[in-house]
Amino acid sequence: MTFKGHAVTPERVDAMEDAEIKELHARYEARLGATMSKSLGSSLLHMYASMASILLPLPPSWQLELVADLDRSIGRHTLYAPGEEAAVFLL
Repeated sequence: MTFKGHAVTPERVDAMEDAEIKELHARYEARLGATMSKSLGSSLLHMYASMASILLPLPPSWQLELVADLDRSIGRHTLYAPGEEAAVFLL
C-alpha cells in the first residue's frame, strides 16, 4: 500500500504523526470495506442465480449471464439514506 506517494513500511509508520496514522488507517478501512462488500455482494448474486436455476427451468450456462446482469443492475439501484450505509435493492 502507498500513502502520499511512498510505500508504507514499519519504519515509515513509526516516523508518522498521529494525524497521518489516522488518515492512513481510514484509507485502509475504506479499502477493506469496499473489498468485503464486493465479495459479499458477489456471493449473494451467485446464490440468487443458483436458487433461480433450481426454481425456474434455467440451464446452468445462463447462471453466469444472470449474475452479470444482476451485477450491472445493482449499480443503478443502490440507495443511500442520510446517515446510513448503502442499502442495495434488487428491483
